[in-house]
Amino acid sequence: MSVFLRRSVAFPYLDRHLSRPLPSTSLISRSANSHAATLLHGRPAGKSATVAQAVKTDVSSGAEELPHARPEEPRRNLLKGTKVQNYLDHIASTSREVTLADIERYRPSKHPSPRSPKYEEEYNALVETLVRSFSLSQLRKFLGMYHLKLPARRNKWETAVAIIEHRWDWPSMTTLKEEKRDWTEVVRESFPLDARQSFLILGKDGADLLSLSTMFNARVSLSANPLSLKVEGLRGTLNNLRRHIEEFKAGIQEQLFQLPSAGSVEPESLRRISRMSGAFVEHMGHGLIRISYRCGDDRAAHYAKRLVMHAATNVAQEIPTLVHSTPSDSVTTALTALSHSRYALYPFFTAQSEQSMRKPANFFRIRSVADWPRVSFGEAGGLTDEGAFINLHGEAVDLRHSLLSRVASMSGSASDSNTVITASFGHLVFASESQRSTIAPPLNGILELPTILRWLGGEKADRLFVSSLPPRLNNASPARQHLIHRLVYHSYPTEESDEFTTAKILKFELVPEVLHPLRNQVGREDENDSSVHSRHWNEYSGAASFAVGEGIALKPKCWTGIFNCLDLMMPERPMDIRLSISSTSTSLEEQWPKDLQDYSNGLRSFLTGPAPDAVQPLAPLTLVHGGETYRLESSSTVRQSWDTLPNAPCASSSPAIIESILDSESNQRTRVCMLSCNDIASDESWTSFLSQCDHLSAPDRKESVPNRGGEFA
Repeated sequence: MSVFLRRSVAFPYLDRHLSRPLPSTSLISRSANSHAATLLHGRPAGKSATVAQAVKTDVSSGAEELPHARPEEPRRNLLKGTKVQNYLDHIASTSREVTLADIERYRPSKHPSPRSPKYEEEYNALVETLVRSFSLSQLRKFLGMYHLKLPARRNKWETAVAIIEHRWDWPSMTTLKEEKRDWTEVVRESFPLDARQSFLILGKDGADLLSLSTMFNARVSLSANPLSLKVEGLRGTLNNLRRHIEEFKAGIQEQLFQLPSAGSVEPESLRRISRMSGAFVEHMGHGLIRISYRCGDDRAAHYAKRLVMHAATNVAQEIPTLVHSTPSDSVTTALTALSHSRYALYPFFTAQSEQSMRKPANFFRIRSVADWPRVSFGEAGGLTDEGAFINLHGEAVDLRHSLLSRVASMSGSASDSNTVITASFGHLVFASESQRSTIAPPLNGILELPTILRWLGGEKADRLFVSSLPPRLNNASPARQHLIHRLVYHSYPTEESDEFTTAKILKFELVPEVLHPLRNQVGREDENDSSVHSRHWNEYSGAASFAVGEGIALKPKCWTGIFNCLDLMMPERPMDIRLSISSTSTSLEEQWPKDLQDYSNGLRSFLTGPAPDAVQPLAPLTLVHGGETYRLESSSTVRQSWDTLPNAPCASSSPAIIESILDSESNQRTRVCMLSCNDIASDESWTSFLSQCDHLSAPDRKESVPNRGGEFA
């Protein structure tokens, strides 16, 4: 009783608290312990044990009085010992540390096609995922781990984009949008050029401008003022074209070339040389020439140099001309024949490369105004009997005597065995001063030949000999033929005479000793097909490469000597003749110029070598031999054949030599027919030579024009 009385006095509020039903023993335990602790701290130390004991007894007795109370059970922690709790503990301990594995979990195994609409959707979703999952500092740490630079805009979006594009190799969305704009938007742009850049980018005769437009699918045009290239097309096309033009400008190469001391080239000639060679040629002053060409196009520069040297050294060189006239029965003298004949200048078209080296002009040939004679030229005397030769002054000239005197002055003997007279057939044409295309001749009307000769002698009309094949040989069958690679060098002109212009010559040829496979393969080709020779030359080099070990050898040869020319104008015949006098001797290989020896060895290695990508060596432009400087006149591939003359005038007639000459640099082709006289001092040899010239220069009966009665001559 005393205990309960003491509890009521000491803890009056416990009576009220314990008089209510308790929800659980745990609450009683917590409340009792709490109050007990308060009392212990609030009372003296000596009484703490008594109070604690009283509280314990009170609580225990109170618990016994509540039948529904249960003993307290420890609460279970649902997260303790689970994977989730372990993960949360790991995050809590490493909340400030990130690894590449954390971000690599978000890396997709692949991405859609950049051209598909789904790509942009997945791209943006991936960036948003990274932005939500990591802070800016964490994303920057990832950049450092990837060894990537911070983007210009250092926000979360741009940092995540840098990781996706530069580390995960997703195509840039910005770039894709720009490309889409580039290939849908049409723009115009102008690219400034200088003179040489515009010439080279246009190409030879402007042919490359069309290919440039086709290549980039854009409209391309050249503007003269200011000099620029105007382009219209898609933005992406212009970007590609801009890079192409920049690379093209950076790749232009140039060479400086000094003209010979006595040489000069007119600006118009330089423009023509540029068009022919494909390299831009300009005069820099004091005889210095600059040649600009495309990167790697060394052959164009080489060809331009050759043409410049040719133009600088061939000025004021004229080949003497003789006129042949066939007298009629009523006319006994040549001068009377000339006065009774009627002549005119007829338009003549030529597409040979020699015309390109000259000023733009119209060409005309002098011929008789009448039908071709209806009698044979043999009966009329032709070149052998009554025919007369007259110079431009109207003076009669003995052709054979003039040639013999010249041979004697060249070789010291009129019967020199090394001297050869060669007749080449073609047309001697004269140029007018007009640069416009016209068929109006410089001399109008029908004139007597003396009037024309005075015009030729006084006006110094520009003339050109155009080689061509006589009609009689169009269907002739070749007896034998082979291919030749030929270089011809001429010395710089040093002397002139009234009748002849003499020059020194050095000729190099590379020929196969035997070439049987081509004998049946090479036939007549169309006169306008210049690619046939290139094909034959490739066959030749291939055959030589294949057959060198089987006994077919490439034999180089070299000749040196002197030569000069004389033109025979025959207005009463369909063809004219150029006579060449040459006196040459074979030179041993050890005596050749060093540059020529190196070229010969390199060419043979090129033709017989196994390398398919080998490049043919360039011929030396100049050679020094015997104290004389030679310049390259021509570099060509020649198909040479010996054709039997149909209906030859005499049994001792020699075959005609026909050459199809393909220029190695300009790819222009010329056909030449030649007859040779090896002994001009022999009457028999000279007569046979003139008879053959008579035969080939006469018109073919099948091609004669009708006479006045309507019959064919």
